[in-house]
Amino acid sequence: MKMKRIIALFMAAVMVFSLAACSQETGGAQDAAGSGEETQSAADSEEAQPAADSEESTISKEAGHFKIGTIDMGSADATSAPLLNQLRTTVEAMGCEYVTATASEMSAEATIAAYQNLIAAGCDGIIVTYGQVNADMMAQMFDDAGVLWSTYWYHFVEGTDEYEAVMNSETFVSSTYEDDVNSAYWAASELGKKGCKKLCMVGLPAGGVTANMRDEGIKKACEEYGMEILAEERDFSLTISSAGGATITERFLTAYPECDGILIAGMTQFVLAGVVQTLEQAGKVGTIPISGIDFNEYQFDYFDRSALNSIIGGHFCGPTYSAILMINQLNGTPLTTDKVQIENMFIELNDPEEVQKYADWLENSGTIYSADEISKCLVANNPDFTYDDLIEMANAYCLDDLLARHGN
Repeated sequence: MKMKRIIALFMAAVMVFSLAACSQETGGAQDAAGSGEETQSAADSEEAQPAADSEESTISKEAGHFKIGTIDMGSADATSAPLLNQLRTTVEAMGCEYVTATASEMSAEATIAAYQNLIAAGCDGIIVTYGQVNADMMAQMFDDAGVLWSTYWYHFVEGTDEYEAVMNSETFVSSTYEDDVNSAYWAASELGKKGCKKLCMVGLPAGGVTANMRDEGIKKACEEYGMEILAEERDFSLTISSAGGATITERFLTAYPECDGILIAGMTQFVLAGVVQTLEQAGKVGTIPISGIDFNEYQFDYFDRSALNSIIGGHFCGPTYSAILMINQLNGTPLTTDKVQIENMFIELNDPEEVQKYADWLENSGTIYSADEISKCLVANNPDFTYDDLIEMANAYCLDDLLARHGN
């Protein structure tokens, strides 16, 4: 599969904010694709003086009419890098400036400081991953500043305090989310189809909306295929790295030699290499199949080596849909006056032919939505574009959609 070029596409020239894809419970995060533009310290910029306690934050800037900001933690992975690479393309294609700030650590204080840095930089809109900071604080911060904001990788549930907080926020625009009951059901079911009965699981920290949804999907698949979860690991200090994945798997194999399948229900982009390495050392590759949520940069190689059975991910487009809504609103041509939540679709990979098709698309194109496609989502350029068109665009996203629009 020409792995060197595939991996290079994932890793080349990107600056990314990647705390944890789909893990807003732990401050789940994103990354921004860089292209060599100048990055300056906010402390040295006359335009963007840092907020209190944010001296370590940085701001990167490009020309444009409105400024759209997000956080960049400076790491790269196969889930986050494409997400913010596409966001950059979207913002620029709609005639705006893409701005990033860096948080010094994964904490509420550092996250707030980074967002305040973006506000100080003059951002007109900010796209955030929800979780490090609660909804009330986010709403108050952005409402006080008069800055539009949207979240991604999170579904606000009606009747909850956080739902009321965002819906009552004067500046809140949208959220994008995934059907995580179905994503986890699919990932677990793929192991059931392989005949697995005794699973060990890597999961998101318990109690969050996404974790609850995924747990529900896993339970459904286990009941359907007669599987049980022998053990689970949700410790974010371990699930954030390959080394942690190795430690987790060693513990699983030692304590549960009967384990016949490993389910990575989130954080696959971080732990998968360690999981595979440990299975290889134990001579268990191919014997204990792996199914995961969130794409990993080495996934094609792992499919080739029969180390990976199935993976669901590719949920890169939520920030793009939010940016389209936000920029049209800033232009005075809102697609809707409602505060909306838009479902962001997954790509499912298990069939070798489809895995190869996705690898080929990534190597030869890698463009989810081109600048030309995005420019047509700006009402100023295309008066016929509507909110229904945006929803149709979001609902159509899948591997076949990518190949039809940018296939080989």
